[in-house]
Amino acid sequence: MAATVLVPQKTLTVFTTNVLKKYGMPDEDATYAADCLVRTTLWGIDSHGIIRLLIYSERLGNGALKPVPNIRILKEFGSMALMDGDACLGYIGARDAMKKAISLAKQHGMGSVLMRNSNHFGAAGIYAREAAREGMIALVMSNTPVNMAAPGSKGPVLGNHPIAFAAPMFEGEPMVFDTCMSEVAGGKLLVAKEKGEKIPFGWAVDKDGNPTDDPAAGLAGAFLPLAGHKGYCFALMEEVMTGLLSGGAFMKDIGHLFKQPTETCHISHHMLVINPLALLEKEEWISNMRELRDRVHGTPVRNDAKLIFPGEIEEGVAAKRVKEGIPMTETLFASLNEVGKPFGLSMSL
Repeated sequence: MAATVLVPQKTLTVFTTNVLKKYGMPDEDATYAADCLVRTTLWGIDSHGIIRLLIYSERLGNGALKPVPNIRILKEFGSMALMDGDACLGYIGARDAMKKAISLAKQHGMGSVLMRNSNHFGAAGIYAREAAREGMIALVMSNTPVNMAAPGSKGPVLGNHPIAFAAPMFEGEPMVFDTCMSEVAGGKLLVAKEKGEKIPFGWAVDKDGNPTDDPAAGLAGAFLPLAGHKGYCFALMEEVMTGLLSGGAFMKDIGHLFKQPTETCHISHHMLVINPLALLEKEEWISNMRELRDRVHGTPVRNDAKLIFPGEIEEGVAAKRVKEGIPMTETLFASLNEVGKPFGLSMSL
């Protein structure tokens, strides 16, 4: 097991922001992307957090990501819009797409914004939460490179497309659910590999389709779909709602974040936003959401079990990490400092 260090949130945020600026990202974009990376790690979603700075910096350095992309609207019709990310870092493209979707929802009651020609955007819950902070319901989808098997297949068939849902409480933190269509996100295999840990059987298969507990073999093979054919079919649905509907790349035409580090991924996102106050009074919505949460919390449980309302775990982890520091392996800490080294940037504890 690798040794662990605790890094203060501010230290990590300042370092990450400065690294992204050194790669040519404008101050506002670098600040936003750094905040996304650190916030995701604060929530305990380490697979999509600061560990991703390693590959993002490599891709910014070799031109696979444009630090100053020309993100633009290609088409707009009523409450729908299609945007092009121009090989942007996914955080920036997804941010702009969500802003547009929220604007359309405020105007029309709903907003549906597709973005193509983007890249990996981290945790989908980032953008769903942003809509909830604006009083909106959100469904966030993205396609991914082919990395997931289908029941009975030998090797990957399609991506394990992430999906996130958020609903505003208006009082306190929103309801947020963030997952993907494989048993676990690929980043969890990266974290296990980095820590020198095994993974449970059932997460992935090796390149020959055999079950494996080796994260490296799983990364070279394919992830397994959530709930078998159900996860497979939901992933196909997301492919239709992202790559196909945007006119972008899909399935094997999407570039791989790690296997093709010099190429743009051409990923597509879909931000679907609903304004609940278009149909209900604010007080009625707040009352109903509060009642929904209270009924969940009030359900009888076995032994010492506790029913969690979606989003509560992440908020609890964040509160702890803000206070105590963000845990990471010494290996990851050293790797991050290596990223900053060419620019004279480093973190110290």
